[in-house]
Amino acid sequence: MVDEKHAPYQNIRIWHTEILDDPFDDPEGLAELIPAKSPEVVQDEVLKTIENEEDESELQERMAKTLAKSQATSLELLHDLPDADIAPPDQDEVLKT
Repeated sequence: MVDEKHAPYQNIRIWHTEILDDPFDDPEGLAELIPAKSPEVVQDEVLKTIENEEDESELQERMAKTLAKSQATSLELLHDLPDADIAPPDQDEVLKT
């Protein structure tokens, strides 16, 4: 699950893999595509210290939006929600029974 910038909601990194059994022949040119060493570690966003209440409220708001989007996407995958970006209907009318 990714956001609109194609960044994952949860940061997951695969550090190491081992191929236990590969019964297939490698296609031609594969050896040139495999790097000699692992790529450099990609740093996460620069850590920002919380200096005041405004910074803390901004962080809380950002975390709440990320959590809500993640939960909506999960509900969409479970077919409990037709679309993760759906908004509730306007409540301009009051229905009386």
